[in-house]
Amino acid sequence: MSNEMRVLERLAVKESGCEIIESEKCIFYKERNLKIKLLSADTQSHEGNYAAYLFFRMECDGLEEPIIEPSTALATSEEEALDRAADLFATVMYSFILPFQNMEMSEIENSIAGKTHKYKYASAIPVSCMGNVKERSRSPFDVVKGEIAKYLGTRKYNWVKLYVGRSKETLNCEARVNGLLIPELSDMLTQHAAEDENKDSILMEKQCILFIQEDETYVPLRKSPETIKEYALRAIPVIAQIHDETSWKEGFEKIFDFTGDGWITVEIMNFIPEIVAQYRFSMIKHTSDITLRIGEEEFPMKKQQLTCWCACEEAVIQMLTKGKPNDEFLIKIMNHGSSYFNVMCQLASKFSNEELASGRFLFNTLICTLYPDHKEHIF
Repeated sequence: MSNEMRVLERLAVKESGCEIIESEKCIFYKERNLKIKLLSADTQSHEGNYAAYLFFRMECDGLEEPIIEPSTALATSEEEALDRAADLFATVMYSFILPFQNMEMSEIENSIAGKTHKYKYASAIPVSCMGNVKERSRSPFDVVKGEIAKYLGTRKYNWVKLYVGRSKETLNCEARVNGLLIPELSDMLTQHAAEDENKDSILMEKQCILFIQEDETYVPLRKSPETIKEYALRAIPVIAQIHDETSWKEGFEKIFDFTGDGWITVEIMNFIPEIVAQYRFSMIKHTSDITLRIGEEEFPMKKQQLTCWCACEEAVIQMLTKGKPNDEFLIKIMNHGSSYFNVMCQLASKFSNEELASGRFLFNTLICTLYPDHKEHIF
């Protein structure tokens, strides 16, 4: 039996109403049209131990972009490592399936640019836990529940992933919404882990939640996040050529030629320089806050609520990790359009690198000015 079939068969027996489509290496829930695809199932051995590395792609009707989830496990045999990795992923898979099973649902809402958005999510959210065996009074979701609505965006499906890890005094905690890190929620989880009294055992908690926006408040996206990411990658070299108002107008026309959407073009041109600066000067902490100044109105939001920001950030991460651009190219991107870059230049003239990396400084609320009629077209 192949590694892939071993994993799929182990997962399929955990849920009724599904079938394995071997040609696609996936588990299919026909009644709800859900697919759990196994992208890879690799193993490695080292000194008698084995590691299994699984990657899954979860899909359903209306999902703006597929959800990619990894699962890793260690064991003394290849088979046991694969089984453990599959078992760990089963909790994630169940979290994805739960909202479609007409189970008991909870509701939550927020406001984006003055418009109310309502979401539902499964009331019972499983937690995968390793290490500390004593029962903990609060799950990761309990810790961030009061703040999570602020980070949910306008898309139909918002995938939230919470991770709490601790080994003795070392803490590794993350909160992500649609794949992007949320610094404020991650800090809350870190504090949660630090308060645990049993520092001698390894603690690992992972919790995933799928928030589904109600039809009454959902407006379909004009473009998919994957399409916007493609636009952003094409726009980056164009933005690097902008140095004044004339070249800005020329850059707008070039980017508009392939987006066909002026509002998205403006957001891409505003967001990419700020995101590049945010990563280039990563020694400075930053918040998720952004204020859109549209005409005489201001709308405080979280960056992760903006679909275009999220797609642009993924494009910048890809550019930085795969393209390995030099500083000269990055400065060209930031030079004309980034307020973060302007602040950084002022700080660099007054403080040393050691002082800048001390943790004393924080990029606070980012203000982006858009056209007066942009309110109804925020992406």
